[in-house]
Amino acid sequence: MMRKDKAGKPVILFVDDEELVLKSLERLMFYEPFNVKTAGSAAEAMSLLEENHVDVVISDEKMPVKSGSEFLAEVREKYPEICRIMLTGHADLSAAVHAINEGRIFRFLLKPVDLTELVSAVNDFLDERFKSQQKLAFSQQAAGVCSLEMSISEKGEVEYLWSLNTRQMLNLDENAVLDGMDVLYSRVHPDDLQMVIENNGRCTASMYCPEIEFRIVLPDRGERWILQASDGFRRGDGKGYSIVTVFKDITDRLNQREMLHYQAYHDSLTGMGNRSKFVEELEQCLNSSEKCKDIAVMFMDIDNFKLINDSMGHVFGDWLLNSFAARLKDIIPDNVLSARLGGDEFALIIYGAAPITPEKLSLKIINDLKRPFIIENYKIHINVSIGITRHGGRDSVSVDDLLREADTAMYEAKGSDKFPVKFFESSMRDRAADIFRMTGELHQAVEEKEFFLEYQPVVDLATFRLVGFEALVRWNHPEHGLVMPDNFIPLAESNGIIVDLGLLVAEMACSQVAEWDKEKPDNNFFMSFNVSVHQIHQLDFVDKIKKIMLDSGVKPQRFKIEVTESGLMKDIDVSLKVLDEIKELGIGLQIDDFGTGYSSLEYFQRIPADFLKIDKSFITDVNNNPDKFSIVKTIIDLADSVGMRTVAEGVEKKGELSVLRQLGCDLVQGYLFDRPLRSSDAGDVKEYKQFS
Repeated sequence: MMRKDKAGKPVILFVDDEELVLKSLERLMFYEPFNVKTAGSAAEAMSLLEENHVDVVISDEKMPVKSGSEFLAEVREKYPEICRIMLTGHADLSAAVHAINEGRIFRFLLKPVDLTELVSAVNDFLDERFKSQQKLAFSQQAAGVCSLEMSISEKGEVEYLWSLNTRQMLNLDENAVLDGMDVLYSRVHPDDLQMVIENNGRCTASMYCPEIEFRIVLPDRGERWILQASDGFRRGDGKGYSIVTVFKDITDRLNQREMLHYQAYHDSLTGMGNRSKFVEELEQCLNSSEKCKDIAVMFMDIDNFKLINDSMGHVFGDWLLNSFAARLKDIIPDNVLSARLGGDEFALIIYGAAPITPEKLSLKIINDLKRPFIIENYKIHINVSIGITRHGGRDSVSVDDLLREADTAMYEAKGSDKFPVKFFESSMRDRAADIFRMTGELHQAVEEKEFFLEYQPVVDLATFRLVGFEALVRWNHPEHGLVMPDNFIPLAESNGIIVDLGLLVAEMACSQVAEWDKEKPDNNFFMSFNVSVHQIHQLDFVDKIKKIMLDSGVKPQRFKIEVTESGLMKDIDVSLKVLDEIKELGIGLQIDDFGTGYSSLEYFQRIPADFLKIDKSFITDVNNNPDKFSIVKTIIDLADSVGMRTVAEGVEKKGELSVLRQLGCDLVQGYLFDRPLRSSDAGDVKEYKQFS
């Protein structure tokens, strides 16, 4: 019988390193018929177990020093009669699966704990323990559990005694005469029948009776899994022997095991395999040279998915991921393994025997994505970047090598303006190493302030006088010398370094204006500098910009912040809120690269900008290109309609300048007037009358 405390209540010990959790569990069990004890660590719990009777130990998986799995394994070693239950989160399901499979725990429960599930788990154990501790004679066993007793005389005559529970389990008449095994065999699944017959034959003949699991098929309950355990006993008088067989329906336990296995190896959103399944399959493949022959690994992710997710919401993002996964499943053959690795990243294993090559499959995926995804009134067009690597019969290649190569190729494809599919080449590894090295150097460069500014004059087309400068950052690399922004700004953007670099640029630009003003107090030109959307979305961005300008002693009205049009569209509501705060400080706002992004007129009207900067791509050869002429005219007219002024960048020819004057552009900058100047050359206010 199950021992109880003096009050007759089973004793439960909760183990968790968080005191609030323990108090919560105590409150949860207050009205239940149990005596509750608590411990804040595995060591404290073991001390309690040495001094007190405990029936059930319930431990959190995540604890310092010793995990719940390790602690419960130790409890099993020292106190095997104690029930062991694990509390775990979704992230630790694999640990729970291993613990159940290895017999370290009776059950696990997901957090937050449901009272009904908790009490049910404890009661289930108490019931099972109570039954297991009953020592009954053969007749008692036959009557009380799902059992069958076969009494075999010395002459080989067999008497069968079927318990009432067994008859009910097999859906039999309680009063039917059962003098053989045929009634059991008639219920056994055809695929398992031979195994059951052979096992029972060995048991009867030699009393060697290993446990077996098999299926029975019942008219009213369908397919059920049965655990059969048998044992043989010689009679005391030496005249014959008995075989006692106990049956247990383990269907629910196996279903739970299958569910846990499924959850451990499948993505909960899409139903595809997850990273664990993908890696395990790849490892098995590499251990089988024949299976791995001509294997290819394909990585892909959805371009600009974060922008879609942020602007449309996570529910919409999940729908899109699920829809893309469903379409991917329809495209790929059955013998191509697909998996969602996380976020918007997907991967495929394409075996050499697959009916489609990686090249054709990638084309099929890209072509299929020309069809939009439709939800309610939205039509969503997406693109993917795809990286592919081949095993190629290499002896020393590892799972990590293949994953890294496919990932590297995917990012090469993402940076390509041509075809969004790349096969891995060794040169890509070198470029990836260069990027890794350069990222570290960029971090150090910001800390060491290895950057300096050059200043491009901005000219008023009405007077041809200099009215301002754009600050352009340059990197004075200690080994490679001058590094232009095109070679490090994209990397700084992708790694978040742009946040600190952008503040450094703002600080240098403001300090330079203050220095020039000391030399010529009558200066009134403006200074513009670029700001990344990553900076705008920092919670303390406005405060930091305000401090930089206050420290410089120059009025905020002398500065203009430039933000790209496409950058503004990333979480537009947050961007607009920050820009309004910038305007309240008196700082000007300029939309950079206008015309290359995708903002709607609705949002455009809400942007509190003073200037639109027309991208260089529209200005180059505008005097000879009617399409560019129309685009520039439209931008200038649009700016006029909302009270903004226009700045044309990249002006290099007099013909381009003539068209801009004709169309009414306000300000210009470009090599026609001056290249970006060092601070010593840019301090003097200039006129450019020669172009009037």
